[in-house]
Amino acid sequence: MTDCWFWRAIGILLILTNAVVAQEQMQIDFSSKTPLGLVGNGASIVKVRPSGFAFFEGGNAVGRFRLIVDGKPYELQADDASSSFFPGGVSYRLAVNGVEVQVLHGATRTIPYAAGVYVRNARGRVKHSETARGKDQGH
Repeated sequence: MTDCWFWRAIGILLILTNAVVAQEQMQIDFSSKTPLGLVGNGASIVKVRPSGFAFFEGGNAVGRFRLIVDGKPYELQADDASSSFFPGGVSYRLAVNGVEVQVLHGATRTIPYAAGVYVRNARGRVKHSETARGKDQGH
């Protein structure tokens, strides 16, 4: 009887350990590149890059992001950029004219696509510019 309890405890411990390891492995990091990403909620599939997005399914919207630093526009592209892919989204990190930028693309069960741009270490005036055309089928 005690042998059975021991093996059950070992089995439960093994399952819990595997669950923790699987949780950590759900993110894929690229330290020096920004591959094309896909985000969506089942009704939509959106191709994303740091510089913009394009609906593949669930709409026809296409958008482009730029950063305006001291009045001068910059594309959100860089050779030394990095990225992380995780369930529900993609995060791109890059530097544009000395300004650290993080672009987050994602989707939820009720939102077919959303994007956010976070800026750090800005000296001077910084604005975000987005040009988009088309629409998703949910709106």
